[in-house]
Amino acid sequence: MPTNSRCSISRTAAWVLLGHSGSRIQVRNVVRRLVAHPELAHPHGARLQQTVRAEMDQLWTNTTGGIPGNDDAGTMSSWYVFSAMGMYPGVPTQANMVLTAPLFPHIVIHRGNGKTITIDAPEASATNKYIQSLTVNGRSSTKPWVPASLINQGGSLSFTLGSAPDMGWGSAADGAPPTTTYSAALSAVAADLRKQRDVVGSVAHDVQDVADAFANGDRTAMAQLQALLANIESANPQEVNDAALNRLRSLLQSGIGLQTPLAALHQQISTLTRSDDIAWSTARKLQDLVTAAETAQARNDSADVHAQLQALQNAINAASTKEVSQGAKDALLPAVEKLLTTT
Repeated sequence: MPTNSRCSISRTAAWVLLGHSGSRIQVRNVVRRLVAHPELAHPHGARLQQTVRAEMDQLWTNTTGGIPGNDDAGTMSSWYVFSAMGMYPGVPTQANMVLTAPLFPHIVIHRGNGKTITIDAPEASATNKYIQSLTVNGRSSTKPWVPASLINQGGSLSFTLGSAPDMGWGSAADGAPPTTTYSAALSAVAADLRKQRDVVGSVAHDVQDVADAFANGDRTAMAQLQALLANIESANPQEVNDAALNRLRSLLQSGIGLQTPLAALHQQISTLTRSDDIAWSTARKLQDLVTAAETAQARNDSADVHAQLQALQNAINAASTKEVSQGAKDALLPAVEKLLTTT
């Protein structure tokens, strides 16, 4: 990122993009929060448009490392594609789309159900990043979002863009995008996973328990969330299928915040286990050691974090190739070694 790049967001929320003084991870969190809580962009929808374009321009580049941070199973890349089209899902479990300035003058989306969504923005350019006006299916709209019905049934969006922010468009309080609480999102996903039979009933029950903990303001809610994430990373495909694992991983990590190196290690062990590079019984032991390191980290006990990582390193080295394949060892040991040198 250029050292002189700067994009003010909301002073109320104290969020800024500041070249080298803020890491790529910190900057990415700005849009993550705005994605999860689009109402924070109000009363001036232009702030959200400014932030989204700054993220796209500064963090995604056609170079090595051109995707910011961990791609979270493709969710960050898909957000970029959505945003380039001028709309993206604002809230998990809802199909409403938050609007921003498209990158292209003409876009046609052919849905699998045969419906078509057409997006026109004749003035689209690198500098014209602010919405001046909008028509939805030929009718003028000042709302900075469109409902799920347009996505399901098809329709047209016609943007007028400009280089200066229009602080009036999309700023009305009654036009703010629909939102949801994190606990409601967890509950909805738990119910859907249970309905689709993507997870065993006990896992869906655990997700609902965490949702209830957040809804009730339970002080242990975050600890329960972290434990649940560790558990699903250890689950076999009969308990949690691959689609459900990716879906839950993304939702749970968004609740925890930015993915930590230890959470990434959980995920790496899970991936290698599902590819049969690690035996399930061995994977459980390895995951337990990572969880122990996380618990120590939460206590700010760096000595115990180091001890747990050392035990993990020893366990991987001592495992037979039937328990941990050589390829898995080659993948895991450098990651553990890196953590050992930084704790």
